[in-house]
Amino acid sequence: MDVAHVGLPLEIVRLHAFLNSVDLRSFSRGGERHRGGERLSSPRDLTGWLREQGLIGAGVSATDRDLARAHELRERLRASLEGPRTVGARAGETGSGGSPPGHDASGQATSGQATSGHDASGGDTFVGPAPGEPAGPAPGVPVPAVRLSCRLTFEPGRPPALAPAQEGVDGALAALMLCVADAVAAGTWERLKMCEAPDCRWVFYDRSRPNRGRWCAAELCGNRMKTKAYRERRR
Repeated sequence: MDVAHVGLPLEIVRLHAFLNSVDLRSFSRGGERHRGGERLSSPRDLTGWLREQGLIGAGVSATDRDLARAHELRERLRASLEGPRTVGARAGETGSGGSPPGHDASGQATSGQATSGHDASGGDTFVGPAPGEPAGPAPGVPVPAVRLSCRLTFEPGRPPALAPAQEGVDGALAALMLCVADAVAAGTWERLKMCEAPDCRWVFYDRSRPNRGRWCAAELCGNRMKTKAYRERRR
């Protein structure tokens, strides 16, 4: 396990790996330019990554359609980490006595936000915006809908739990969406952040007590950005 993941819940470990499966870092360090890249550039890549994460078995292989859906989900999640965020807000809280985010005053889900409903089989369905609706949290970034179903499971001696309704790659992507729901409910999602350095954009988990971290590494991106700002002020 990556040392950065020590002590973190499984849902955060998986989300951290998924969100950083595209590496946009382009800064130079020690005279060498960082070489990033796309880990999920083909169905074969996606198949291997999902197996590494324990989300699919040996007999499952991803398709071009699966790859497109994985990219859609990842880019929507990354977009939700960009820009100002309300620190300390939990699911359903607004901080001003208003309606929860993504809902109007009547409690109905508004367009452009992920919703939770029920499909014909009785399972919960997490749905992205319908085609033609706003893309979501990042204005100007079109993100197609990601539709994946979940079901409520009942086991003796255990509380009811949501689980993917599908099998294969669709089930694996639904499991990643459930990781998001678990992280939001646990209050750990708000600690997943995107580094503010424009030549980094690495997603990191903020372990600081006040949850005010801005850089993936203060000694790297933090110092670099502060030095850049200082030089610009001296011009």
